[in-house]
Amino acid sequence: MAKKNFAQQSKEKVTFGKLIFNLRVSKSLSLRKLAKAIGLPASNLSYIENGINFPTAEIYDKIINTLQPEKGVREKLDNLYGKIRKVPPPDICEILLSNPTLYKKIRLSKNL
Repeated sequence: MAKKNFAQQSKEKVTFGKLIFNLRVSKSLSLRKLAKAIGLPASNLSYIENGINFPTAEIYDKIINTLQPEKGVREKLDNLYGKIRKVPPPDICEILLSNPTLYKKIRLSKNL
């Protein structure tokens, strides 16, 4: 079972990396230029794009803010981020933490 979860997570990391790569290329940014913009060594960004590593919340947020993906791509990235990290994307975490009343509303919506 652990191997299956690992394999699935690896596949999701590769998908995530391809989305980042495609976004970067569509914005005509070199690997080094994007890496510099987000404060990451180019080799680390390459590992992310190749599905070897996965960004921290801080780096993910910087990638999103720099690349400004369209809504559909952003939703795919957020979904993959949540599946791999097992937490909501950083901007959603920020909203939740600044609005504790949302906790109850979310729990209530679970019972719909």
